[in-house]
Amino acid sequence: MRIVYLSTDPDNSPFSNKGAGVHIREMAGAWEKLGHSVRIITTAGEEKRDNVWFFPPVRKKWLGKDFSRILTQLKILPFLIKEISLFKPSLIYERYDFYSFAGVIVARLFHIPHFLEINAPLRWGPRRRFDFPSLALLTEKIIFSLTSRLILTTGNLKVYLSPSHREKAEVIPDGADEELFHPRPPDEKLRERLKIKDGEKVVGFVGSLSPRQGLEMLLDVLPDNCTLLLVGEGRERKKLEEKSKGKKVIFTGPVSHSEIPRYISLMDLCILPDMSIYSSPVKLFEYMAMGKAILAPRKGQIKDFFEKSGELFLFTPRDKEEMETSIRKLLEDDSLRSELGSKARQRFLREFTWKKLGERVLQLLDTLRESHGGR
Repeated sequence: MRIVYLSTDPDNSPFSNKGAGVHIREMAGAWEKLGHSVRIITTAGEEKRDNVWFFPPVRKKWLGKDFSRILTQLKILPFLIKEISLFKPSLIYERYDFYSFAGVIVARLFHIPHFLEINAPLRWGPRRRFDFPSLALLTEKIIFSLTSRLILTTGNLKVYLSPSHREKAEVIPDGADEELFHPRPPDEKLRERLKIKDGEKVVGFVGSLSPRQGLEMLLDVLPDNCTLLLVGEGRERKKLEEKSKGKKVIFTGPVSHSEIPRYISLMDLCILPDMSIYSSPVKLFEYMAMGKAILAPRKGQIKDFFEKSGELFLFTPRDKEEMETSIRKLLEDDSLRSELGSKARQRFLREFTWKKLGERVLQLLDTLRESHGGR
């Protein structure tokens, strides 16, 4: 089978270390491992590479973000028509962005199923992303109505959809690569380079250093007898560095995705201090894949997936006292951390490898074909 993965957000490169880039690469890679031919078409990046085709977006400040995106879609239409007619895919799978109407139009033109992946409630986000909310809403409604299926990375995104659109929505979360992320002993060379002493307990976080992650709150409750390892970069770094004075905190700066397992291997406890209820954190599944004990807030997708099954140690969101008590309990109890890590790894292998998630998408395609008489 041939599959096109379309991403027309000019700020989300499939080559980046951000969650969006990881998701695009890994889902496409999962389909390839399953024996399918995949072509990624993107407006973010640099140039054509292997199975990735880059199409330059329209970037004109005087047009504003709305009309720049609309013109990008109009400009990419003939390119898509040509590539789709040559490649002849059985599915166009698209990561949703504002005004991303070209993909669904081409899918309709060639009678190809179109799956639209929604990762966030974009219209409910910062207003700096667009200038004409009514136009964005109208375009979004049309796109959601024309697509064959809506793929939500978390069930909490259903509230973003109208009742009629919810009927064709399916929840398929983010995941991790079991070949890259797996249990391993601590990387001693990295430990030495970071000046972490043997026997020193390490609490770790991987991701962007942004306000929504709750890292300031974590610094408020961090016990004195452990080291905090923050893997990533972000606009909050200076503020966090200032707040962390007097504490044992290591800021790694940006780290390539392939190197992240080395850093996670040093962590005794992996933590998500906070998250959006609409988020499906890639780091969560990478922690699970490596068999780590995880402390996370009881909210959003985490609450839905893990509250009753017990693979994660959960605390009440934004409750500093409970977070601090939980960190101390987990750092003091080696057997509890080991048990949690083992259960997390087992659940990950059952449900959250990229290959299993890729299979779920293709099962939806099979179901769609059956409902249309095999076409």
